[in-house]
Amino acid sequence: MSPLLRIVALLLGLALCVYVLVGHASSLELVVERLSSVSLPKLILASLFFLLHILLVFYAWHYSLGIVGIHVPPAFSGTIYIASLITRYLPGGVWHLGSRLVALSRSGADPIRVGATLYLEQAAALVVCVLLAVMMLLVGGRSDGGYIGVLANSAMSAPILGVVIALLTIGLYPAVFRVLLNKLLQTLKRPLLSKKIDSQALLLLYGIHAVSLLLFVGGYYYTASALIEEMPAGILLFSSEVLTATVIGFVAPFIPGGLGVREASLAVLLSNAFDGSDLALIVVLPRVLIVCMELMLFVGAFLLYGRRMDA
Repeated sequence: MSPLLRIVALLLGLALCVYVLVGHASSLELVVERLSSVSLPKLILASLFFLLHILLVFYAWHYSLGIVGIHVPPAFSGTIYIASLITRYLPGGVWHLGSRLVALSRSGADPIRVGATLYLEQAAALVVCVLLAVMMLLVGGRSDGGYIGVLANSAMSAPILGVVIALLTIGLYPAVFRVLLNKLLQTLKRPLLSKKIDSQALLLLYGIHAVSLLLFVGGYYYTASALIEEMPAGILLFSSEVLTATVIGFVAPFIPGGLGVREASLAVLLSNAFDGSDLALIVVLPRVLIVCMELMLFVGAFLLYGRRMDA
């Protein structure tokens, strides 16, 4: 990679991050105004949770590469994954996946198999997110289900349910997934999967996503508790609302990284417990922290990738 191209790409990535942060300028002003009352240790802990969430999602994708027979060093796949984080905020909502597909394909990996890992990633994350949201709602939710009403009464509820059932049918049955993938590979005259997909491998993949999502909602909870001394909602109820909003952001098509969809849904779900500037900060500040963590990882991955290309 030439030094000029490296500088241009880095500047474009930084400009995109600045654009996202400027879009949340009003919320950042509120944070600055309330710095004296914000618990900095809790905010740092929330940032750490979000960082660990991002890294675990990467590890889940790297693990799924091995499931379909793509074996690459973690440093290589990690560089590709982290460098692709910045593309989540481009219009279209598919660049985070597409950039990894292109990068690995250019390195010699079968694009069909890479695509299968991206499917596994989205399927596992969505299914686990729905299951965790339901379990937390049942344990810590209100009896009238008011907080979940936005999702249950939404016109999107039927398509969401259909997608989840389809993903469960394919994603939780390794034999079905292997047969469909091999048929596609055979049709395209590509090498078939050489070994049977282990059920335990997929269950482990789902477990990794479950831990990453728990870290994700933990980041939201500690962000909120950093702003408010006494949380009006219990951690399970609060977490179920964050996960419900995340599901809505997951299935919102053509929205860059769920940008705005998750926040808007979460604002409605939390409106019974929080109001005013508290609600605005709880909804938006986690996005700002996530962008900062992704920017930090992006810069590090970009420098590492540049050195690797120069070597």
